Amino acid sequence: MQKAREFLERMATARAAKGDIKQKNPLQKWHESDKTSRSLAIHANCLECVGCSPTETASGYRDAIRSCHLVDCPLHVFRPYRRLFTPG
Repeated sequence: MQKAREFLERMATARAAKGDIKQKNPLQKWHESDKTSRSLAIHANCLECVGCSPTETASGYRDAIRSCHLVDCPLHVFRPYRRLFTPG
């Protein structure tokens, strides 16, 4: 499941780089939304925390959010782009 998700993210990034589709970052989506999506609110908060804005996304923001060490943050366990490991 994780490999499929990563593949889809890479494909979306490649298409956006070619100009086929214009992707909005989650912070921009939040500002344009009706402010009722919990998921978008968490994504937007994490993007602001790593220094992104509605118009500009820092390169590597997903990795920065994934490796966040601010365990005192109330949203830390809900942050996006986490890798969920299953004992195998």
